[in-house]
Amino acid sequence: MEPDFTAERETLAVLAELLIREREALVKGDLDALEPLGAQKAALVERLERLLLKGHLRDVLAPVSPADRPARQARLAAWLAKQSSTVQAAWRALLQEAARLQDLNRLNAYLVEQRLALCRQALAVLTPAGDASVYGDDGLWSTASATRERARI
Repeated sequence: MEPDFTAERETLAVLAELLIREREALVKGDLDALEPLGAQKAALVERLERLLLKGHLRDVLAPVSPADRPARQARLAAWLAKQSSTVQAAWRALLQEAARLQDLNRLNAYLVEQRLALCRQALAVLTPAGDASVYGDDGLWSTASATRERARI
């Protein structure tokens, strides 16, 4: 029986929806939504790995060290060459969808980086140079007036 990669395609479709929801949460700044989305994303990636490492591809895609990856790629190419054109097309479609999801994930990572950079800039403005504390024990601003002016910006 030839693999049709139906379960893998379905998992990638769910993962795509999840990445889009993750992007929407990042844009909105909805931090409460991000934690469960991250957990769901990790579970889907694990499921996809389990699916790919079962059956026909178990020996071909078995986890390897970085040094062994060229050998794994050669095994995959040899396996794929023996398959029907239908299986080859299904595999190519799976790879194309995985590449699209990788791009979606990169976009989400970029959004996280942008938010992080903005937070760092805000902290730099609010935190006096060389002083980790902004306010003294009495609750009053503890640095010179020039720093106060910068913090009002």
